[in-house]
Amino acid sequence: MEVNKMNDIDNNDLPIIRVAGVPEHFNEPWRIGLEKNLFKNEGIDIEWYSVKEGTGSMINKLKSNEVDVIVALTEGLINDIANGSDIRLLGTYVQSPLVWSVSTGANSIYNSIEDLKGEKFGISRYQSGSHLMSCVLANQYGWKQSDLEFIVCHNFDNLRKSVNDNTTAAFIWEYFMQKPYYDKGEIRRIGQIITPWPCFMIASTTHLISKHLNDIKKMFIALEKACLLFQTNSIDSIKRISINYGLNEEDAKAWFDKVIITPTNTISESTIETTLDALKTAHLLNNENAISDPIRFIDTRFTKLTVDIKSMRLYNKPELLITLRNNLRVAGISKGPISYIDLLPYDQNHYYGTQVLDLAVNELKLNQYDQNSNWFIQIGSNLAGCARYLAGKYQLKVLAIELQNDLSQTASELTERCRLSNYVHHIAGNFLNVAEHLQENFYYGILSWITILHFNQNERIRLIDQSYRLLKENGFFYLEDFIRIGNISYDESIILEHDLYYLKTKMASTTTGKIAEFRRLLSRAHSVLVLTGAGISAESGIPTFRGAGGLWRQYRATDLATATAFSRSPSLVWEFYHYRRELVRTKQPNKAHIALAEAEANFEKKGKRFNVITQNVDGLHRRAGTKNLIEMHGHLHYTYIFVKHNYFFYINSGNLFMVQCTSCGFIEENNSSPICESLRNRGLPDENGPDIDENDLPRCRKCKCLVRPHIVWFGERIWDDVLETIEKEIQLCDLFLVVGTSSVVYPAAGYASILAQKNIPIAEVNVETTPSTSIATYHFHGPAAQLLPQLLLSNINDE
Repeated sequence: MEVNKMNDIDNNDLPIIRVAGVPEHFNEPWRIGLEKNLFKNEGIDIEWYSVKEGTGSMINKLKSNEVDVIVALTEGLINDIANGSDIRLLGTYVQSPLVWSVSTGANSIYNSIEDLKGEKFGISRYQSGSHLMSCVLANQYGWKQSDLEFIVCHNFDNLRKSVNDNTTAAFIWEYFMQKPYYDKGEIRRIGQIITPWPCFMIASTTHLISKHLNDIKKMFIALEKACLLFQTNSIDSIKRISINYGLNEEDAKAWFDKVIITPTNTISESTIETTLDALKTAHLLNNENAISDPIRFIDTRFTKLTVDIKSMRLYNKPELLITLRNNLRVAGISKGPISYIDLLPYDQNHYYGTQVLDLAVNELKLNQYDQNSNWFIQIGSNLAGCARYLAGKYQLKVLAIELQNDLSQTASELTERCRLSNYVHHIAGNFLNVAEHLQENFYYGILSWITILHFNQNERIRLIDQSYRLLKENGFFYLEDFIRIGNISYDESIILEHDLYYLKTKMASTTTGKIAEFRRLLSRAHSVLVLTGAGISAESGIPTFRGAGGLWRQYRATDLATATAFSRSPSLVWEFYHYRRELVRTKQPNKAHIALAEAEANFEKKGKRFNVITQNVDGLHRRAGTKNLIEMHGHLHYTYIFVKHNYFFYINSGNLFMVQCTSCGFIEENNSSPICESLRNRGLPDENGPDIDENDLPRCRKCKCLVRPHIVWFGERIWDDVLETIEKEIQLCDLFLVVGTSSVVYPAAGYASILAQKNIPIAEVNVETTPSTSIATYHFHGPAAQLLPQLLLSNINDE
């Protein structure tokens, strides 16, 4: 076991937490946190232990008190807790699933997973991920556990040797850790299995949690910051992964683009239930007294259990794949090329089978359109039987989106075997998230069988919004929820009346009542706190940092708004900010900005508090007249203090029109247009000119050195004076209003949760649902410029 203490700051007074994890790319954010002293900044010290033997070894070290916290595979942790150990889950670390690649020797006789039945599998140790997932794989393929024999090889190096000296037939390990060895021809990939759950959790024992509870909270805060640095500095992170783990940059980028590392103290019930079902079905969890209640797997002093759509039994059916594999094997079509027609008895897992698909094609006349240029989306594609049928019979091109990773993976394999990969593309994920990355105005139609009833009311609004954005002009959304053929029953009509008609009428009939209710609450409030994000400025025509407006030229704005990007190419970053400065000059505060300013004035007349926190740097709030404004990405006053080592600590208002010298630290407002002559007519999104010489970029008025925008960039620490002021307002707040923010960037994303825990009423105004929606007392769906005047004006007289 290798110990990494990467910090060079000596502080023996800090409490120490010993953390163990595998030496793999998933744990790179921990290294960043140590290098940047993020943990010490929160008042704790981390000793990092690299355990290459994996999850089983880490569990043993945790139980023997060799470490305090482990970052381990979900299935290994849940298996151990279910069998009665005192380990408890602290939170989710990697939200994305793990791609386990099945490997064999370079010259072995095995060419598919089907060839491995009855053969020897190499594992690092019993109860490790390589062992558990081998059992799950066997189960999915309908094998008996007695068909497997395991050889303990201890680590990845020995596993690779074992398949080449014929000690074992195959082993399972994470794909990208194996990719360099595939490229060198040392081992061969013959299949894969994807876990249908988040792949890494953070855990400890009940005793150690009691001992370190406050320090664990600090650890998560620092880890969140480290992960944010890792995600926002994508270019640097990809290079780190490439160098540290022997991947070429293309592979490192492919891994980086798919992985979701967002440490949180929440765990979904479905994660625990799905993993338990997989372990039981694979006969790995045969203990009659095994723990099954999800709440018993977490430590409720720190961790929260949540419910999501995957908690429905519909989304937790491991027997579906087992039945499919067995049926294909009995039919003699378990491997090799196959026709989509041969699959029809096994892959049509929806009401009324192909009959309902033919009906849709005929009614919509889909076979009359140019199949080469029109793509369709199927939401909830399951095993993609519908998509393959539409592609095979009617030559339609279908993007099949399925929430469950294991189903999507199997569906993709079947599509490839049917030679329909040019017609059917597969994506695993929640449509509401996947849609954000799809091309607007591109798809001719969206098809779905049994969709609406699986989305709650707020999610349905997003479903329709996203669908409308993706469809071409005159495109359609065709949906069926078990009612298309034949008369519906009374029970079904009640469901539809509640879930569909309710969707149309409830919003119209209750929004007015909710606004009146909110106004009464507002009139009784004494200290209102408002948080605004990019959405409110988007209504003034200013592009956001996310979504379709987040691209400038070929770059994501989040990649340019970093100190690393400025160091690498100050010319590029200044062109980007010059474009934004000139754009903002042409925009005006909208009715939402003005409503907030007027509400502030009304509250002040009554001697009450009304403060606005904004994540925006465009200055529109100030131009609208808001005075009690906290600009999170700047500072609060126009004074400065001299501190030692010739470093100037400035307290200032940060926005697009403030600049800071990179040498002497001098800060001033600069409203010149252009800010320097070399930037005149530069920065247009669709133009790429030569780099501007650094000497011709904006310079400091005092020392003549290069200046930068005076804004807190991604990866930079928000100034303490700003955070202290916000903390004070949170303590005083008795009503919180969240407007136009995605609620995904911390620390702002955490304010709603803090106030919800204090039972402070929360109202959200947004055109989409966000992580804050579920904890909001009120969610008002729509543009802020339309809703805020209704919510805020005349409120002070409603008493």
